[in-house]
Amino acid sequence: MTKLLFACIIILSGFSVIAQKTNTKPLQPAIAIPDSSTKTTSGISSFIKQNYSSDSDRLKAIFVWEATNISYDVDNMFLLTYGQGKQEKIDKALQTRMAICEGYAELFVALLRECNISAVVVEGYTKQKGMVDYIPHAWVAAMVNNKWQLYDPTWSSGYLLNGKFVKAFTNRFYNVPAEEMIKTHMPFDPLFQFLNYPLTSKEFYDNNFAVNTAKPVFNFEDSLTYHAKLPEVDQLKNTARRIENNGVRSSMIMQMLQYVKNSELNLQAEVLNKASGKANQAVEAYNEYVQFKNKQFNPKKEDSEIAQMLVTVQSKLDTASKMLSDIRVNDPSYVQSVGQINKSIFDLQKSLDEEKLFVAKYLKTKKLFRPLMFKKIG
Repeated sequence: MTKLLFACIIILSGFSVIAQKTNTKPLQPAIAIPDSSTKTTSGISSFIKQNYSSDSDRLKAIFVWEATNISYDVDNMFLLTYGQGKQEKIDKALQTRMAICEGYAELFVALLRECNISAVVVEGYTKQKGMVDYIPHAWVAAMVNNKWQLYDPTWSSGYLLNGKFVKAFTNRFYNVPAEEMIKTHMPFDPLFQFLNYPLTSKEFYDNNFAVNTAKPVFNFEDSLTYHAKLPEVDQLKNTARRIENNGVRSSMIMQMLQYVKNSELNLQAEVLNKASGKANQAVEAYNEYVQFKNKQFNPKKEDSEIAQMLVTVQSKLDTASKMLSDIRVNDPSYVQSVGQINKSIFDLQKSLDEEKLFVAKYLKTKKLFRPLMFKKIG
């Protein structure tokens, strides 16, 4: 089976300008974490859980530690990182104590989740002084006290001055209500605005932040719950639809939309290849049974073992069929490949059904007369 692979091209690097220096009063500093415990997320989270009891205190401690210990990686702010995995970004941030926005966000989310706090990385774009930045950004949403709040550890760690990073902690982007965060941070996927009246991309570009109650109310809590329960391929499909419906106002949004669509296709390709592999396993298991039958079920096996051989084939066929049913794209190569595998499954199922009848009759026949069954079909 030929693999179906697609190139995913998108720039998901840092952000163009870090938050402007503010005079906001810093949060209470976190308890100093021994350096030996800061090499891994498990080391940091274990220390946090031992020293802080509530979710809000744990979140605050993680936020303060990260924003004061990780510096912005100016040299790599335009680095293409779409080929880099989440864990690589986290490891790099801990090892070098430097990161771009993705590294900050992934590390923050990893630490929160290890402390049993629900959190997600939010990808989007930002604006400062009324102007939309031209490359994407990443921040974090976390569930605390049954409410989603927004955090930007990158913009809270310092600011850029003459092309250099100045470390200066601020709590301006800590625990920000959604209606405030939307004035500077616009998610690609409007679901992650966490608003009952989400803004369109046009409204964001036009600095129109007035709540438009003429729009239908959007129950984002229920939508987030529904989204989380969907298979990944359906999450991607719905994400692409929401991005498109919210307005593709720039090449940056178009790149993200294409990235999501390509990610969906790549995932479909993986499913297709796995389905093909499972169907091939069914064929191999069936051929093993046929070879055993051709030897008149010798060397001898228990009746249950003989029956299990066909159960194994059926299980693999059913798995392959289920995988194929989850593929829902109109790409001609997919349609053709799915059709070919389904045809193979159909043909094998017919042969399998015949053998099920044979084995059922064989197992009901007295052992003395079983050899005669093979002579009749021989």
